[in-house]
Amino acid sequence: MVKDTPNKSGSGIVDIERRSSLKAIGGTLGLIAGGSLSIGSVAGENDPEPGISVRDATKVAQQIVKKASQKEAYRGFTEATVKTPELYYSLTGRRSDTDVVPSVYVFPVVDGNDHVGHVTTGAQEKMPPVVEYGTDPAPHLETEQTLSQDGLSPSSEREYLFQGPLSFGISAIDETTGEEYFVNLVSRLTQKLEDTPKINPSTDHTEGWNTLTNPDKADLSDVEPLNSGSITDVPNWTDTGYSNWPGCTPIAAAMCIGYHESFPNRTDIIDGLNDEMNTNPNGRTWPHNMPSGIEGYDSSYSASNNYTGRPAAAKGGVDSNNPPFVNTLGDKEAGKTDVVSDEVSPSDWDVLVGHSETVVGYEEEGSWSGTDLYLDTHNTWGSTRTVLVGDYWDTYMITTVEP
Repeated sequence: MVKDTPNKSGSGIVDIERRSSLKAIGGTLGLIAGGSLSIGSVAGENDPEPGISVRDATKVAQQIVKKASQKEAYRGFTEATVKTPELYYSLTGRRSDTDVVPSVYVFPVVDGNDHVGHVTTGAQEKMPPVVEYGTDPAPHLETEQTLSQDGLSPSSEREYLFQGPLSFGISAIDETTGEEYFVNLVSRLTQKLEDTPKINPSTDHTEGWNTLTNPDKADLSDVEPLNSGSITDVPNWTDTGYSNWPGCTPIAAAMCIGYHESFPNRTDIIDGLNDEMNTNPNGRTWPHNMPSGIEGYDSSYSASNNYTGRPAAAKGGVDSNNPPFVNTLGDKEAGKTDVVSDEVSPSDWDVLVGHSETVVGYEEEGSWSGTDLYLDTHNTWGSTRTVLVGDYWDTYMITTVEP
């Protein structure tokens, strides 16, 4: 089921119910424009080639799998290997809304015939070698399955898009109007390319790439974190058992609250937060409703959205045994309700939250570019993810929850 529900800033966000029989992305998009949307490409013939070779990216991906397998949540990586990656591009907005650059490689991680996760590495020198990894299958694998289920033949020019570690998608074209859309492969969120957050990394990671691809230098599995923290026994909840998708934000917040409860009732907490946050029927939540929704559900908790000082907020929550959650947003510049100076953070970005995940741990590692911060999360679909918080990803915030 598809509903066109643009936000207050007119950003053209279209919500697609996640649990509607997992309809093919191509098929659901067709409903938006009377059956005239098709999977398309924003990358042209003259787009630059990736600055990082598949061979070098594979070396890094293999190291990530080896290192991750040392964590309890990634024991499934112990005997696993990586398969041939898919190249994802990123929208930059430098000259037009459809400008893209090669951005990341996404590797399926397999143990025999079983897909046990995925790894995302950079595909150019300005993207970090290690971007994110998780225990859920590579996002593009689900695309192939859903396209085939609906009998849609994908275009040979189709390009995958990476707009942040919680935002993997594909481009789609309205054949009637020519408008282009970004379709999130996991959440099914669809929005116009012009309103999709852009990726413009500025740090040169060449030295890091040289280190990790040099066989004579230490690999990732030998690197000890400068600082780390984790919270055990945080529930890893998802939507199982629900007739409708309650929303990733209520689920993420519910895990934060459920951790503090002696006998948490998952259904009651998620449903209560869904109501108090005024989450819409497609599971989408406005940022300004999140803290008030948490406090409205249970006044013994306090919550706040952190638009600045985000790494400190995430680490502080973990260190104090108060799991926070991370949220990715729409285009924050287009979505500001008022013009504010760079020193002032808007009280709420006038865009629906794209996705939320519960933070259960972190690691800080010294690197060639300073200090890298990785967040371990429960992704609201029952899987674990580890994401790098870096300069390439700006449209996110941290919501802290304290009893």
